[in-house]
Amino acid sequence: MAKMDMASRKPLDWLIAVCVNLPIPAMMIWKRSAGELSITTAMISGLVALAFSNVVVVVAVRIRNKRSGSTTSPAFVFGTAGLAVLAATVMTVGIISVPTHNDYVDLAFSNIPLNQIHPERKALVVELIRRKAANSREYSSISSKVKPLSPALYSPESFANQDVIDRTIGQLKMSTDADFAYYAKQQDAEKDFREKMSEVDPNYLKALDAINAEDMKEKTTVQLEEQWFSSTASLYNYAAAHHDEIEFRDGVLKFANIKAQTEFNQGLEKCKTLHAELLDRVSESFRDKEKERARIFIPTSPQPPSP
Repeated sequence: MAKMDMASRKPLDWLIAVCVNLPIPAMMIWKRSAGELSITTAMISGLVALAFSNVVVVVAVRIRNKRSGSTTSPAFVFGTAGLAVLAATVMTVGIISVPTHNDYVDLAFSNIPLNQIHPERKALVVELIRRKAANSREYSSISSKVKPLSPALYSPESFANQDVIDRTIGQLKMSTDADFAYYAKQQDAEKDFREKMSEVDPNYLKALDAINAEDMKEKTTVQLEEQWFSSTASLYNYAAAHHDEIEFRDGVLKFANIKAQTEFNQGLEKCKTLHAELLDRVSESFRDKEKERARIFIPTSPQPPSP
């Protein structure tokens, strides 16, 4: 009779093992999709839960069998371990591949008024997203109208005469002014958000500490762009002030003396070095924002056009 009872328990043991391994991957994938957990947190939580649950099942079955005077089949132990590995594999693939859903972003791009979004903390985050998104759309619209410099920046033709020099600096200034204005608006939005949130929920701001590092990077990028524009304007102004010594002829610049040539080339090299550093910094900043976007609930800013 006891043997019959044990035989009837085996299918139930396998059913319990399967039921233990099914919900955990589903739960972790769902929480990751809902944006509640990061990939790392979902993976660690899921693996710990799978390991703990399967150990509990195996230990419980062995204790029960020992009390009844029977042994636990090795096949059950290894089979349970195999189910755990399979569940972990499915969970890993699901967590990595599932698109994340973000309630903040969904609300931000809906028509729901802020006064209907609760709690107030969520409304403030949504307001920040909407404001930054509006700034980004405005900036993208302005940037799309900026035409490439003609003649090209730093080309010999761009130093041909005073009119060409003035036009080159003017076009470049329009582009950089748009960048600076966009940065200022985004900073204002961030400042207003922090002031409001500090009154509503000061502890929430601690979760956004990572933004400070990103803000510093963005600030140094803007400072670098200012330095690059200033150096470039100085180079063109130098060429205009020394038009008697620097002449555009036969497609190249001709210098009347070594001094003018040396000073011009030194200024040109400085400008090109700053420009290359600026482009690298902008690309790095854009990649960082892509990685950070989902975690801090702030939409990615458009990548500025190459100056």
